[in-house]
Amino acid sequence: EIAWARAAKETPLTPNDILFTASHTHCGPGAWAPGIAGYMTGGKYDPKIPEILGNAFGDAIIEAYKKLAPAKMAHGKADASQYIHNRARKDPVDTELNFLVVENDKQEKCYAVRFSAHPTNYDDDMMQFSAEFPGALQRDIAKATNGFAMYMGGSIGSCSPSAPEGPTPDARIEALGQALADLVL
Repeated sequence: EIAWARAAKETPLTPNDILFTASHTHCGPGAWAPGIAGYMTGGKYDPKIPEILGNAFGDAIIEAYKKLAPAKMAHGKADASQYIHNRARKDPVDTELNFLVVENDKQEKCYAVRFSAHPTNYDDDMMQFSAEFPGALQRDIAKATNGFAMYMGGSIGSCSPSAPEGPTPDARIEALGQALADLVL
């Protein structure tokens, strides 16, 4: 609601014009939701956190609206079955890595990537912020293309990443980000 209200002040956009998508990392900020479920997943609620996030999202919407321009789009998908598994049961998982490429008249590109694995390569004792494998994926695409990349979580549920082997969680995260970026590229 905060983001929508902020965007409505400076653009003609309504909530029906704005699509939110998300991912999450288990190494992100907490304190964002009231109630027992919020407490169990994010710690003691702090009303400043949703306000900070809502205002940042609203500002991003306003900035994007001001930069609207004609563009070309292409989309695709890749089989990423080797990089995802169901951690809870032997049920099927969404193995597709979907992507959308948008190119403006200056030939600048944006890659929007969707995948259904939770960013959960770190153990419970990780207490630092991390963008996890989605961050590595975005960095690798941006570096390879000189473009912009964004990540969106898919169906997630009980799906975990199957990262390539590596000596540390950081190494596995970087390897998974690179492997997924390679599938997109």
